[in-house]
Amino acid sequence: MDNLEYETEINDPEAMNKILTALGYTPAVEAKKLRRSGKLGEYAICLDEVEKLGNFIEIEKLTERDADPQKIRNEIFEVIESLSLSRDDEETRGYDTQIYSLTH
Repeated sequence: MDNLEYETEINDPEAMNKILTALGYTPAVEAKKLRRSGKLGEYAICLDEVEKLGNFIEIEKLTERDADPQKIRNEIFEVIESLSLSRDDEETRGYDTQIYSLTH
């Protein structure tokens, strides 16, 4: 999957929460997870234990903007299969969406 992500470090989560609240943000879902991360060759691997959902593995490869998404996807599936996992186990919904569907 091809997703753009923008990340930044937040040194004071309580202050950030106050800013978002002041802007009118109200959380609809809270996803709590314990993440262990590492690398496998050119891939970033994250092992997530997600409260209410269970365990997940996330595999990412940073690429150039003009990279062929299907080629990268096939490469990642080869890595998944080398770990004795199946393409059939793929979950494309985010944790927030999965938790929301459990509670609504």
